[in-house]
Amino acid sequence: MPKPILCERCQQPVRRLKHSILCQCGPKILTIHKSM
Repeated sequence: MPKPILCERCQQPVRRLKHSILCQCGPKILTIHKSM
């Protein structure tokens, strides 16, 4: 089971889309860095 991604601003779980994330404090554009 993947861990839920948490928003840095409000610490709530977010829904991940292709190039952005949706969160309770508003949608954000996300640049994904592949660090794993």
